[in-house]
Amino acid sequence: VTDETTGVSYVATGSTPGEKKKAKVKFTWSAWWEHTVQSFFQAISLAIFIVCSMIILWYLSQTRLFQQGARETGLLHGAVSWVKNNPSEEAAVPYMTNPFLWHWVMENPKNQRILVEEGGVLPMLKLVHEDKNSVLTRLSLAVLREAVEAVDVMDKRSVALTAQTMM
Repeated sequence: VTDETTGVSYVATGSTPGEKKKAKVKFTWSAWWEHTVQSFFQAISLAIFIVCSMIILWYLSQTRLFQQGARETGLLHGAVSWVKNNPSEEAAVPYMTNPFLWHWVMENPKNQRILVEEGGVLPMLKLVHEDKNSVLTRLSLAVLREAVEAVDVMDKRSVALTAQTMM
C-alpha cells in the first residue's frame, strides 16, 4: 500500500490508521478441558513415581546387604551408647523412634545380645521417663516391654520393676 500524500509504501496489515478494534480472546471449553486433563495425568504420574520410589527404598532396606552395612557401621552400638551416655539429649530421639532400628533389633538374636551388652533397654526407659512431654511420648513403654521380652539374657524382673517405678 502506498501513501498518496507522501508516496511512501507500507505493508498492508488489514487495519486502518486511527481505527481501534477490541481484541477477541478465544476461550474454548475444549482447550480448558485439555489443559485440565493434562495436569491431572501429570499429577498422577508424579504420585506413581513417588510411590514406586518408596517401595524400592523399602525393599532395599529389607535386604541383608543393607542390614549388614548397618551392622558394620555400628548403627546399633552408636544408638544405644548415645542414649546411655546422653540421656537428656534430644539428638537421641531419631535413634529411639527409628522403626528400622527396632525391626533390626527384634529380628536378630545377635543384635539383641548387642543391645543387652550396650546397656539394654533401661537407659531407654529412663529417657522416656525424663522426657514425658516430648517427642518420645510416641514411643510407648509397651514397645520397650516387647523388646525386653525378646531379649532372653536380660533380667526381666529388674526391668519390670524399673518400668513400674518410672510410671
